[in-house]
Amino acid sequence: MRLIRATTIELPHTTAIGIDDFAFRKGADYGTLICDLTTHQPLAILPSRTSTVVESWLRTQPQLQIVSRDGSKTYREAITANSSITQVSDRWHLIKNAKDTLFKWLEQKLPTQIEWHQLGDEDVVQPAAEKPIDEPKWQLIQQVQHDYKAGIRITQLTKSIN
Repeated sequence: MRLIRATTIELPHTTAIGIDDFAFRKGADYGTLICDLTTHQPLAILPSRTSTVVESWLRTQPQLQIVSRDGSKTYREAITANSSITQVSDRWHLIKNAKDTLFKWLEQKLPTQIEWHQLGDEDVVQPAAEKPIDEPKWQLIQQVQHDYKAGIRITQLTKSIN
């Protein structure tokens, strides 16, 4: 395993960060990336994703109030060590978990097979025929629209109709 020193950019005004792991070499070496949630700029790259490494970095940042993270137990344990920090689920994992839960619920509620039936002529419901509008009413509607477009106020139109 290669040793990498933690690289940190000091930003004392940062109160909210996002934390996630990444692979230096897939299946072998993993690190932790820490980003500012307001500026989306990287703040630190830690050489591992162990609880002790993350916890020691968090102790050097007393201004932190919020940490967004995935469902990792390791990160949860590291952040819980500092009781002043509020942990929130990151947006990607929150949406993914909500989608997965919705799909599971739909699978339980919807039938596994949907049967299609061809409707016969006797099953078709005919819509009710619309009553034609009477001519005097139609003339009044046309006149009101014309007067409104000509600039007559609605209050005046209402008084002239009644």
